[in-house]
Amino acid sequence: DLHRRRHSFPTRRSSDLFPLLAGRWLRADDTDAVVLNHVGVAQSGARVGDTLLLSIDGVPSPWTVVGVVEEIGAAGVAYVESGAFARVTGTSGARVLRVATTATGAGERERILRAIDRTLRARVDLEVVLPFSELRTAVGDHVIILVRMLVAMAVILATVGLLGLASAMGTSVVERTREIGVMKAIGATGRRIRRLILGEALVIVGVSWVVAVLVSLPLTWLVEDLIGRLGFLAPLPFVVAPAAMLGWLALVTLGGTLATLLPARRAARLTVRAALAET
Repeated sequence: DLHRRRHSFPTRRSSDLFPLLAGRWLRADDTDAVVLNHVGVAQSGARVGDTLLLSIDGVPSPWTVVGVVEEIGAAGVAYVESGAFARVTGTSGARVLRVATTATGAGERERILRAIDRTLRARVDLEVVLPFSELRTAVGDHVIILVRMLVAMAVILATVGLLGLASAMGTSVVERTREIGVMKAIGATGRRIRRLILGEALVIVGVSWVVAVLVSLPLTWLVEDLIGRLGFLAPLPFVVAPAAMLGWLALVTLGGTLATLLPARRAARLTVRAALAET
């Protein structure tokens, strides 16, 4: 059986609740219409226009699927209009209430939840009061492991890349020793040589950052789509974080500068005689 839930605001637009994937949201005059979330569609195999038998308290009843919504992190859910729900179950009132608060902190939110719990338990048979943040944390804890693993891999790759840059710049200085000697002979100062070597390294860093960004966008989309479909039966939303890109640029720029300091300093300290004496 699909987990059944009657939403208290059937006249609201689906865009106010969940992203609409197919069909439409419920209307006030719907008597046998049902909207499934994407997990419910995966479990039942139903599509918009199909007739679906839902078991409510052990009694099956036919419903017409009119829409499909995306609800990340939820079980299979069937949404029906409140009047239709009351007609089939012979009850009135909601079985699940979703309360939105204006709390700005965890402490204030906890006090509001305790007040709601006391108030409802004094009037109705209440099963549980569950903060949405706990559901979000439960889902996030499963994903954060993969996120941290990907970040660790990125740091390892960046470290290997910076070591390779330092090695390449050191080799370049050795191979260009006579060239550096000629530059010094015609008036280039040690500071100018050092700035030249650092500038070349920063150009390499900048080009690598641009290539990394261009490659990471489609790869990120593919990973999010794969993880979403495997873990949540729906692709995860693709979000681009410019702050993260700029932060990575700053990090690799700093790392590239530090990795090139030693070769640049060696090039700046070369004397004309020593440089021209190299074979």
